[in-house]
Amino acid sequence: MTPKAISFASCLAFVAIVAARGANAPGSIPPTEQPDMHGQTVVSAAKGYRHAQNREAKLRFIRAIGRMKPKTEEDVRTLVELAAEDEGKGIACGSALGSALKALDSITNEDRLLEPVFLKMLKSRKSEERAYAIRFSGVLKSRDALPTVISYLKRTNVEMNRTEMGLYMATVLALGSYGKDALPELLQIAKETKDKEMHQRVAAAIAEMKEKDVVSPLLQVAKDREQDTDIRSVAIERVVALGASDSADELMEIYKSEKDKLMRCALIGAVGKARSESTIPFLETILFDDPDALVRGNAASALGDIGGRKVKRIVLSAWEKEKDLMVRADLATVLRKLTGKEYDWQKSVK
Repeated sequence: MTPKAISFASCLAFVAIVAARGANAPGSIPPTEQPDMHGQTVVSAAKGYRHAQNREAKLRFIRAIGRMKPKTEEDVRTLVELAAEDEGKGIACGSALGSALKALDSITNEDRLLEPVFLKMLKSRKSEERAYAIRFSGVLKSRDALPTVISYLKRTNVEMNRTEMGLYMATVLALGSYGKDALPELLQIAKETKDKEMHQRVAAAIAEMKEKDVVSPLLQVAKDREQDTDIRSVAIERVVALGASDSADELMEIYKSEKDKLMRCALIGAVGKARSESTIPFLETILFDDPDALVRGNAASALGDIGGRKVKRIVLSAWEKEKDLMVRADLATVLRKLTGKEYDWQKSVK
């Protein structure tokens, strides 16, 4: 199973759209009638929101909070409290949760002064505070927080209720933000256990790694035949997502000595997504010569990802010779994409 990438900030995409619509949102106050918010802080705007007597006044304060950047411990705690208060209502225009998350999401790796705040919050009795502390310790790449963050990944013996799921998601995202700094320890954890759930958790964390400096270490993971296949597969997927065109030669080299069929298919797919014409001969050889139908079908799909006249000629030639119906189905899909015509894959070759 390949873990789906979890996005803690996916909800923020909607918040951003709402913010862009701004004063034109239904029920909002026309710009000329909005009171001056100059001088407001996170704390004062939160107080204004809580004490406001009508929806329009609350909207004014909430939108202001969404444009603010937390700078102090009080700012951070206020935003976390706001998010927790509004959690059950979901994210919508005028949502305290949405604006609090948007403000928190403005924290970057440069905001080192907030590191002690999150280190302190890691010890909080409130699970929501710990979840945010875990998440943003990752954003800040706090070395002091990393052992604690790792410890949350290992919590497989707890009931996965709503609280634990929130902590788990925050942990996966945090480790994704740590990137190559967390990778050695994650891989060591995976090698020390045969627990499939733990392997999937490590794979989920790797799936969240988004910085290109992790590509080289992940290629080493792909080569490591002692590592779990789910983890190796996700490592290959991340290499592709982060720009596989520079790694196509290494992926093809790994393929040459790979024995596991599913891993070979994953490598073929990655080579195709590199979309490099230099890989066409490699994929063509597999398409025509590999004895395994599943592998040949993946080679056909990979060639389809590259496209072009040369690929079209190769796939048409394979279509005339291929007898396996499942491979023909893959070839038909590629040909439809390349030619715009339908091909009857169920019609066998004599």
